[in-house]
Order: sequence, then C-alpha cells, then structure tokens
Amino acid sequence: MDVLHAQFNHGRLSLEEIKICLGPDFGTAWPTLQKKFRMDENSLFFNERLELEKNKRAAFTASRRNNLPVKNKEFADISTHISDHIIADMENENRNENIDTVLNLKSVKEKKEVYGTYENIKLKKSEYERLEAEIGTEDTNACIEHLSSYKREKGYKTKDDNLTIRRWVIDAVNDKKIKGFNNGTKNGSQNNNTHNKLRSAHAEAQRLLAEDLAESNLEGEGSD
Repeated sequence: MDVLHAQFNHGRLSLEEIKICLGPDFGTAWPTLQKKFRMDENSLFFNERLELEKNKRAAFTASRRNNLPVKNKEFADISTHISDHIIADMENENRNENIDTVLNLKSVKEKKEVYGTYENIKLKKSEYERLEAEIGTEDTNACIEHLSSYKREKGYKTKDDNLTIRRWVIDAVNDKKIKGFNNGTKNGSQNNNTHNKLRSAHAEAQRLLAEDLAESNLEGEGSD
C-alpha cells in the first residue's frame, strides 16, 4: 500500500524511491511485491492496474466537465476555467494532506514499542490499544507479562507478539485465572460468577481472533 500510495501521488517510481517507501522491509518485501509491478523503458516501476484506474478517473472528470450544460460560449469558457481550478485545488489539497510522500514514508511508519518486565515484547501502540479495548488494561498487561516471562524462561521466539498473544496467550492467562479462583476463593457464589465471566471473556477472545483471521484471509484473497 505504501508503494501504491506513492505511485498514485507521484507517478512511476525508481528503485531508490521504492527503497525509501519500504524502509527496512525492502529486503524481505520487495522480491514478492515486485511481481505486482512492471518496469518501463526508463527503469521506473508501476502497478498497471493502479495506473489504469487513475487514467480512467482523469478521463471521467474531463468528460463530466465537457458535458456541463452551458447557454453560450462565454459561460462555457468560464465553466471550464472554474473546473480546472477546482480540480487543481483538489489535487493540491490532497498533496498537502498526504504526509506519506516518497520522501517521508519511512519516518511516518508506526514503530513498535517495547513492553514486558524483560523488555522482550514488541507491539505497535495501535495493537496495544486494541487489546486494551477488547480485554481491558489489566488483562492486556497480564498477557504481556505472561509472554515476556515465557520467552525468557523457555527461549521462545515469536515473529509477531500481537498475533501470538491473540493465538494462545489470552487463553493461557484466562485458564490460569480460572484455576486460581477455583483453588483459592472461599465464597462459592462469587467463585461461580467470576468463573462464568472469565469463560465469557475467553469465548469472546476466541471469537475476535477468528474474525481477525477471517478478515486477514479475505484481504489476502482480494489483494491485487
């Protein structure tokens, strides 16, 4: 998406510009992404579908402008002049609002922050906030600490800490809570209520994970 975004705003891209777009991901991502791009006679890369859609939009805008109802030639000239300025203003506004240009895409990419007692959990701020919204701050931090300790003690390695937490850490923390309440709570009624709440949270976490995986699969099938 970063490379497509840059092409849409700035046209065909050189390999150096693509390196800036992808930043540290260039080495691993570009060999796969390159299949989606063609190279022209000037060694510039472009996505053919994006270029086609952009040209279609420009042609549609021009046709709408040419079909404006006019009463006389003078009004037609004024309408054309106004339309040209509106289109130019819109394009300039889009460029001003778009901070992800070829020159600064690398700097605006969301970086991962370090979490956990052993500082071995890496999450984007948006990933942490989503977990926090779904399972609460306390459980989010409990999951982070659980995974942090597990990685330290077992030498466990992960490619994506956010996905790992969603895959099994939430369940592990909930199961640990359930066992703790079953063994240590004196009030049976309170124990049952807490048990049911944890089971509900566990089921909800599984449902959300299933939705995430389903959305991820759909996006993969529909990508160009």
